[in-house]
Amino acid sequence: MSRTAKIAILVAVFAFGACSLACVLTAFAVYRYQPAVVAARGYDMAWPTRPGPAGSLVKSYQMFFEMRPCEYELLGWTEGGQLYYRESCRKRDSQVSQVWAYDPDRRGRPRPAGVPPNLSQQVVPRESLLEWVRSPRVWPADAELNVRRLEVRVDGLASPDGQWVAAVVRHIYGPEDVIVVGE
Repeated sequence: MSRTAKIAILVAVFAFGACSLACVLTAFAVYRYQPAVVAARGYDMAWPTRPGPAGSLVKSYQMFFEMRPCEYELLGWTEGGQLYYRESCRKRDSQVSQVWAYDPDRRGRPRPAGVPPNLSQQVVPRESLLEWVRSPRVWPADAELNVRRLEVRVDGLASPDGQWVAAVVRHIYGPEDVIVVGE
């Protein structure tokens, strides 16, 4: 085989590989990551752990490859309506933990915080919380409730004024998120 033919084959293989990689990256970039559940009709949902564009790409990748590098624990609510939760992430060979504060009425970004004393931990049973959310990407539709039960695995915590309920939800084999649902 001539040198020119070998170079032509290498260029074709490289071009095919580059196009394939570009298609995969474009698919991940266009597809915006969503939490496992959305608010049911008549309810409002805030999403404190909503990733930015780059984070959305990472979480989509984690969902596709069934990875869960971060886990969340609800700590409670202050009397002023601030939710506190702990994020624990595996980074190589260590575990990194951070406490966050979130105000669902302001819908801003969560901020790093310490754990205040006397947090309210009024439990909302998981079965009640299941009525407030839906799993949007389930087919056939009659399987939706069963999938929702896998995605909402634990009880929620109600805000002191009863306006909001926070919960940790997760894709069946993928990442977790903190959501806050209200009427």
